[in-house]
Amino acid sequence: MIHVPAHIIDFKDIQTQHEFRQVKPRLQSFILAAGSFMYFTFGITLVVTDLLRSNKASVHNYGNGVDFRTTNLTKEQGDALIKFLKWQLPYYLNLPMPTKPKYSIRDEREPGTSEDRTGPHIHGQVNWREE
Repeated sequence: MIHVPAHIIDFKDIQTQHEFRQVKPRLQSFILAAGSFMYFTFGITLVVTDLLRSNKASVHNYGNGVDFRTTNLTKEQGDALIKFLKWQLPYYLNLPMPTKPKYSIRDEREPGTSEDRTGPHIHGQVNWREE
């Protein structure tokens, strides 16, 4: 089991913290990479707000998606996190099979980017086709 240092990743609530153990191992690594980058670059503890959901249309339902809180980040810090994740973890959306993306990062900090269902956040996911 992966240990999550509290100074690197915080969870919005105890339920989300327990859900961390149920998501895909590659998503756990993705979350820890993001948290480590933010902590060691900016001294900020990254907050995970959403892991598992009951909506069958969501990648979160299958343990493949994560949302990071951004209300506590400056625009520059959020931009740096996205840039790091896209650089560090493969992010290719338009490649033909079998080289579909291993990871996907979406900037959902602006109004209207998540259909007004959630607050501003950065969404990440692992490609379920590669599990």
